[in-house]
Amino acid sequence: EFISKTFMNWCEKNFIEIKYTQPGKPMQNGYIERFNRFFREDILDAYYFNDKYQLQKISDNWREDYNFN
Repeated sequence: EFISKTFMNWCEKNFIEIKYTQPGKPMQNGYIERFNRFFREDILDAYYFNDKYQLQKISDNWREDYNFN
């Protein structure tokens, strides 16, 4: 995938190592694939958003519940 120079610089400044998975191998990245599926089903497919602020608020609440309950 393409990654912006700005993002790459930000990662470097914050000591974040980018690790890539092989194309077509979602099982190498199972945790994030599962998270993405749950987020899509629970939020993106479940609501119509009026604006990005509503999306942010609902997403924040969902993330809090996902991480701590």
